[in-house]
Amino acid sequence: VDVGLKENQFNISLPLDIADVRSLNILTLSGNKFHGKIPIEYGKLHRLETLELHANKLTGTIPSELFFPNLQVLSLQDNNIDGTMPETICNMTKENKLHSLMFDCEFIQCDCCSDFCEA
Repeated sequence: VDVGLKENQFNISLPLDIADVRSLNILTLSGNKFHGKIPIEYGKLHRLETLELHANKLTGTIPSELFFPNLQVLSLQDNNIDGTMPETICNMTKENKLHSLMFDCEFIQCDCCSDFCEA
């Protein structure tokens, strides 16, 4: 199941109900005005292969509860997210499962992301 709602100018928090769609493979919510934090409930989306949340107004840190064993693309750049990259995501990069990780390197500390950020 794919959900694509990019560039619709939604000006709300990220919808929690999406976490109930357990068969979701691709979630594209980029290019809107979603605000607030990334819900920890999104960590229930174990079949997710692509999560695109870039170009919104998201804040806070990346929840450590986010673990997607099949994730290949994670796009978080152009938001107001800061903090440290969770170990769960670092492990996916080390295991070469995560092929594309995009985030704002100057705001998110990531010791395991040297391939995704230039010094």
